[in-house]
Amino acid sequence: QEAEKLVSAVIPKHLADGAPEVAVYLKESVGNSTRIDYGTGHEAAFAAFLCCLCKIGVLRVDDQMAIVFKVFNRYLEVMRKLQKTYRMEPAGSQGVWGLDDFQFLPFIWGSSQLIDHPSLEPRHFVDEKVVNENHKDFMFLECILFITEVRNVRFVPQGRSL
Repeated sequence: QEAEKLVSAVIPKHLADGAPEVAVYLKESVGNSTRIDYGTGHEAAFAAFLCCLCKIGVLRVDDQMAIVFKVFNRYLEVMRKLQKTYRMEPAGSQGVWGLDDFQFLPFIWGSSQLIDHPSLEPRHFVDEKVVNENHKDFMFLECILFITEVRNVRFVPQGRSL
């Protein structure tokens, strides 16, 4: 119900009837309150929510860099805080084969920031010092830092497969 109010506040009045449909994606993006879990499906729901906002004209497709690296990144910050605070379980864990049980899209979008980077190379992603110095500027490195915090391990065991 609150999600519908939030969506109604930002969509054009002539599209108000669509608020409940768009709000479903927002509601689905914050995890499951019964299972207290969160995973890539929830993250995908938020991406779908952002796509809906683009489709109805609330966000513009030509703002895609800001949508991903500001709006989506802020969503990740909030979700990471919730994951830590409520000790949310991963939804649909892939075990040792999954790079991160909670997130997937930020690895793809974050790696796009590093294409043709003059000094950061894949070999640096397992370097704790490099990650700590650069995580605020690069979504991909923020993901790596989060993995090390949540799993309480160095990134090296998972990172070589990248």
